[in-house]
Order: sequence, then structure tokens, then C-alpha cells
Amino acid sequence: MLTALKIDLQDIQHSEVGEARLGSLTDSLELVDRLLTQVRSLALDLRPSLLDDLGLVPALRWYVNRQAARNGWILSLSLERIAERIPAPIEVSCFRVVQEALTNIAKYAKAKTVDLTLCRQAQNITLIIQDDGVGFDVMLAKQRALGGQSIGLLGLEERVRLAGGSFAISSVPSEGTRLELCFPLTEQQLTTPEVTAEVISP
Repeated sequence: MLTALKIDLQDIQHSEVGEARLGSLTDSLELVDRLLTQVRSLALDLRPSLLDDLGLVPALRWYVNRQAARNGWILSLSLERIAERIPAPIEVSCFRVVQEALTNIAKYAKAKTVDLTLCRQAQNITLIIQDDGVGFDVMLAKQRALGGQSIGLLGLEERVRLAGGSFAISSVPSEGTRLELCFPLTEQQLTTPEVTAEVISP
């Protein structure tokens, strides 16, 4: 719809209009261009094509680089014994949790450093997200979620459980927050390991 609106505005711009209206049309076109850019960026963040085409590891590298640059974090990403592809439901769940967690850290945590670890331990895939932010009262947050004030934590936990995983969160006020997800793998899903570690800073 925005693209169609832009085309209509361009058609009007190329017709005979007064200088005052021409200035307004130019401003409107610039606004539509900015909106198109924002919508495309949002769509890319929600589900990057990298996740479907190349898998979780490239998608995480791209996303955490993007968020570290936006928020000025020192962000480390450790990938331990991770094969090129892991089962799609686990990839999607891990990516969504990282999205939600980093969004919450940016909004509330006032963190300077964020550490992400994705690793294979025995027959499990484990994702750990930890920050050095202000922390919060986990029990109080869960009570509020159950009362309908916020569904963030419950939504994350439900997403992980639907993919067959477990979800744990710990946080101490003024000491940061730690999320840990664990997904069991079948024998057929255990493949050749890959070991890498990265530190991403602004």
C-alpha cells in the first residue's frame, strides 16, 4: 500500500501543480520513503531470510551485530560444537527468544555488556543470554504476567516448551539477568561440531 501511495504521489508530482503543492508533495514522498524503509527493516528483523536460507548461526551473527551497533553494547557471541543446521523448530525458537531478550535488554536493563552462548552439550542444544543490567524481581514479573499485565515471560516460556525445550530465568536487582534454554536432540540430529567464539563491540 505504501508503494502504491508513493507511485500515486509521483504521478501527481509530475503533473502540473503549483509550487506550494509541489513542496508538500516532495515532503510527502520523503515521508513515504522513510516509512517504507522502517517497514522493510521491521520485516527483516522479525524473520530474516538468513534464518531460512542459511540457518540459526548466520542469522544470530547478523542480528546481534545489528543490535550491538544500535545499542552500544559490548556483545559476545560464543558458538560451541554447533553444526551448520539444527532442527527448524529449535532454530526459530532460539532466534525469537534472542529477539525478545535483546529487545527487553535495550528497553529496560541499562546493560553495557551482553553475552550469548549457543552450544551443544551431550544430546542437548543450550542457549544462554546474560546481561549486566539492572535486573528485576522474577517472581513479581511472573505474578504480573499471570495477572495479564505483561505476557512477555509467559510467551517466551510457551514458545520454548512448544518446541520441546525447557526455559529458566534468573535475575538479581542491580546484578543482571540470565536466560537459559535447553532443547533435546535425537541421535539423527547430532552432527559434526563447529567451535567458534566472537566478541562484538560498537
